[in-house]
Amino acid sequence: MEDSGEKMWSSSGKGLDGFTEPDADPGSGKYGKQTGLLAWQASIYWLWHERNTRLHRQVFCSMDSINTQIDRQIRNKIAGFRDPTLASKLLQLWLSMEPAR
Repeated sequence: MEDSGEKMWSSSGKGLDGFTEPDADPGSGKYGKQTGLLAWQASIYWLWHERNTRLHRQVFCSMDSINTQIDRQIRNKIAGFRDPTLASKLLQLWLSMEPAR
């Protein structure tokens, strides 16, 4: 029987299947590549962070919590860009890709 940790990691991997490459959506051009790269980087960082906190501190976060952290990090990173036009286009693209809650 599979434990909850294994279920979480397998569902995390399935969620990343759409992002096989940083430019997963070639139809959105350079903004799609940049948004895909940000999503990849944030996902890898937070999954690794979760792995380490589980192993070393015995602290566990839910998938919703991790997804919220990833989303917040991407929004903050985009908001920190100096070029307001680029930031606006990337944020619009990121919000359009977000699933309805």
